[in-house]
Amino acid sequence: FDMTQYTVAIKDIVREENLNCGNKARALSIMTSEDIRLPDGICITPDAYKEFITQTGLKGRILMELGRKDLKDMRWEELWDASLRIRNMFVRTPLYPSLREDIISGLPKPLQRKPVVIRSSSTAEDTQGTSFAGLHDSFVNVIGIDRILHHIKLVWASLWSDAALSYSKELSLDINNSAMSVLIQNMIVGTKSGIAFGE
Repeated sequence: FDMTQYTVAIKDIVREENLNCGNKARALSIMTSEDIRLPDGICITPDAYKEFITQTGLKGRILMELGRKDLKDMRWEELWDASLRIRNMFVRTPLYPSLREDIISGLPKPLQRKPVVIRSSSTAEDTQGTSFAGLHDSFVNVIGIDRILHHIKLVWASLWSDAALSYSKELSLDINNSAMSVLIQNMIVGTKSGIAFGE
């Protein structure tokens, strides 16, 4: 399929030396390169997220929302309120046409028609000193291009969940440099499941 400025095949992520799509995306790419069978899919790069919040003015609105009070001084209720307002910004802000078309053209036709899984891969998650498991949203059984685009925005918005903000507060992470990749993969209906650990 056609690659675009904002999309990369999962199998190719590990080859792109200067591309940080988060450790989840990188791990999937490494497994694919080692001939481990995984559902086909692509990654919406963090550049798409950065472009969206910059061109729509969301970046300034997010920083304004979180600039009302130092993050470490916010109570949980204040974090929850701030998170809700930020996430509503994402839901209400449409993808501007050129970004929308770039994402669509980089999405293989089978993924546009079949049920897919839309997964988060934050550029800050699961480093040596952090673990963001479960803090950002992923969605299953999403069908159709309009629903896919909507859920991409929901994954981006989950970067600002109350749990993620609370964790950022605890670790003193730099919210100015937060970014989110989105993985889109074929939905696999399994009969058995398991978990594996590796280095």
